[in-house]
Amino acid sequence: MGQFIIELGLERQFHSDALNDIARGLEAMGWTVSQAIVTEWVTEAVTGATFGTGAGAVAGVSTKNPVACVVLTVLGLAVGAGVGSLFKKIRAQHLATRRPRYLGNGWEFALLPAQEDRPGQQAFSS
Repeated sequence: MGQFIIELGLERQFHSDALNDIARGLEAMGWTVSQAIVTEWVTEAVTGATFGTGAGAVAGVSTKNPVACVVLTVLGLAVGAGVGSLFKKIRAQHLATRRPRYLGNGWEFALLPAQEDRPGQQAFSS
């Protein structure tokens, strides 16, 4: 009778598997699910690793020691990748509509149009 927004994060191989798990859990509490928005996130680990490698290499070259240069470059790569993995961006969003039981259950997915990057679309995961 009403619309409620429930935000959950599940990692499954297929979107339909995650939606089925969510729907079963909500149905056990007496709720039904007819539509959902599925958001695919990507992390910024590669961007962070690239920046960290460059910063580490610059710091290493300034020492004029080849061993220190390699160590600082590898350390920069690791730290940059770690920090970058904390930030997420929306890769794609899909509108999922549940098929009626008489049509064979399951979910139909429609790709939603891409949205402009806005501050609210970037997430920091802990």
